[in-house]
Amino acid sequence: MSFYPYSNLFVGSSRTIAISGSHIQVLDSTTGQVLYSTATLPEEEKAKLVKAGPIRCTALSSSEKYLATTAEDKILKIWEVEGLRLSSESYDFTYVPLTEKQKRDALSSHENPSSGKLILGHASPLNAFVSAIHIPQSNTSILVSGGGDPILKFWDWLSGEVKHELPRGSWDEDGEDTGESNRTKRKKAKAKARAEAKNKEASQEPGAAAPESENVPQEETEGSKDAVGDEELRKVLAVHQIGSVNTEAGEYLIFSAVGATALFALPFKLDVTPEEIQSFDFGIPVINFTTLVDGSIYVSLDQNYKGATEDDRRSLQVLRLVDGKFQKSDDSKKDLIASLNSSTLLPAIVEELKILDLYGDLSSLPKHNDPDAGEGEDAVSVAEGSSKAEKPQTKRELGRLRKKQAVLAQLQAAQEVHDDSGSKGQDCSDVIMK
Repeated sequence: MSFYPYSNLFVGSSRTIAISGSHIQVLDSTTGQVLYSTATLPEEEKAKLVKAGPIRCTALSSSEKYLATTAEDKILKIWEVEGLRLSSESYDFTYVPLTEKQKRDALSSHENPSSGKLILGHASPLNAFVSAIHIPQSNTSILVSGGGDPILKFWDWLSGEVKHELPRGSWDEDGEDTGESNRTKRKKAKAKARAEAKNKEASQEPGAAAPESENVPQEETEGSKDAVGDEELRKVLAVHQIGSVNTEAGEYLIFSAVGATALFALPFKLDVTPEEIQSFDFGIPVINFTTLVDGSIYVSLDQNYKGATEDDRRSLQVLRLVDGKFQKSDDSKKDLIASLNSSTLLPAIVEELKILDLYGDLSSLPKHNDPDAGEGEDAVSVAEGSSKAEKPQTKRELGRLRKKQAVLAQLQAAQEVHDDSGSKGQDCSDVIMK
């Protein structure tokens, strides 16, 4: 049976709120007992919630008395946590154009986007999007951002200055920088796969059946040729969430990537290096995580993942950072954790899980991503000139790519003009990213 994963989790001292698909559950944080649940509402009210679609965004008030949610119906709902009563609904998500130009003041990092200057940090013709931002507790003047490109950026967000860049593209499974490019890794992976396939073929007796194992390279066919190499091609990161947690060794940043089975941690400092990044691999994709004041990290997992073993099939696991290393920790709130891994799981059918679109951000990434390739030519050359490309890009996709490349060229040209003029008043507002 399949179950909804927890798309969001708020763990408080007395109440815990779990979001699963279209539903909200309020639990006692000590006993794990379900106190209120929209899954137990009358059928008519429950049908309205299901029709609204999965809950996409949530926010809990500082008093923990009110919960704000939005689903695919684009309606803002305010819930009273005690009793889980719907307090209000807002239908007015309508864009109203500005009638006056916004003036820039001392607290603005940039002017209004409709007429001002944008801070363009994660700019790439292939994967220019920011998917996660976070302001660490110990230094609120710094903002950390991540997206589809292979870099975490540390900003002085008031001035727009990049204080530090942490590359992500060349990390291996242990979180270390091997110094090899993605292209070199792919070549090695393909060579290794071919060598293993030849050794297997030579070692088998005539007529003997091949052992059934997902890890054994199969005979090359049109659909499975270079399977390991293609798997390497798909190992690109889109940062999903960034958070922070206080430990005895200081504050650490925690982040996850869309579809990745590992959670990552690094000490929060402006000279951090890839070698200092730690990871913990759960074996199944990480959906979300929540950090607590006591240092616990509650990690929501996709237990419906087809590659999961019975030991992996837990919707929630708890970690701690001890001496900068991840360790499992189920000591805190045992009854609550047990409940979240059993009685509070809501059943879901395959069609309902597809609607969740848990890994949708991956579709925004190029399949043949290589940060070592030239900025303008990589994806086009692979799609048009390589016979090993799984699926050639359509004319529409190529058109979009060329448009993005042209926009990036305009931005770079405008920046060069700005640098040559030496004037801080130079405005690039005529170049707009679409």
